[in-house]
Amino acid sequence: MSKKVSLMLSIVVALFGIIFVSVYGKLPENLYPKIYMKELYFQDQYVDEVSKNGNKIIYFDVSQDNLSINLYNMVAYAPLDTTDITISFSVDKPEMATITRTGMLTIGEAQWRKFVVIEVTIKSMDGSELSDKVMIVNQNQKDNNHEIYDGDDWII
Repeated sequence: MSKKVSLMLSIVVALFGIIFVSVYGKLPENLYPKIYMKELYFQDQYVDEVSKNGNKIIYFDVSQDNLSINLYNMVAYAPLDTTDITISFSVDKPEMATITRTGMLTIGEAQWRKFVVIEVTIKSMDGSELSDKVMIVNQNQKDNNHEIYDGDDWII
């Protein structure tokens, strides 16, 4: 074989190897480092008030035509390169409201005229055990109920 043919053949084999590795070559999952969440919280820009005992409060205008609020968009986490971004949502009063796994909180139709206070908890499911809570309070009735609000102190 001539030197030119040997050189061309080795270049073709090298190019084929590069293409093959780029298409099929992947590190096994266990070699990728798992990056856990270090922070998980409801963003301050969506929180209307923080009580003296640290409860975050979001006032929501509950009406017959407005029974749902998307809470997923209000959640932030860090670092941004977290490998498992699974968050669970739960409510403290499932008889009054439901929440989907995507963070859509829906208040029951029978509750819209009443004073609604629902505590929503978010938890990270990546093993970092982070969580945060927020109180959803009916905007229309926030000053009319003394069960949870007593002067300047939240009793919840």
